[in-house]
Amino acid sequence: MHISLTPKLESRVKAKVETGLYNNTNEVIRFMETHEDWIHEIKLTRLREQLKLGADQLDRAEGIAIESKVALDAGSLGRRTKRCLANAVPPGLEGKA
Repeated sequence: MHISLTPKLESRVKAKVETGLYNNTNEVIRFMETHEDWIHEIKLTRLREQLKLGADQLDRAEGIAIESKVALDAGSLGRRTKRCLANAVPPGLEGKA
């Protein structure tokens, strides 16, 4: 069977081979096939954790009003706040364990 990959996916598969972890593209595709459900579950678990953290922050009135995705992408938030949001850490609590 032959499959066609998008240019983006093809470059990602080639990059995996170039790391030396795989001997060829077939091994990468085989790994992706056999681990697809597992990888999806990990991503879903991480998303749920981030959503819970966000909901908890909103419950504590720690939300940040953002007018649009464009405003967020344009840098309407400070670097520290963006870094905290990216790492799912409230501003002022970064680096504290």
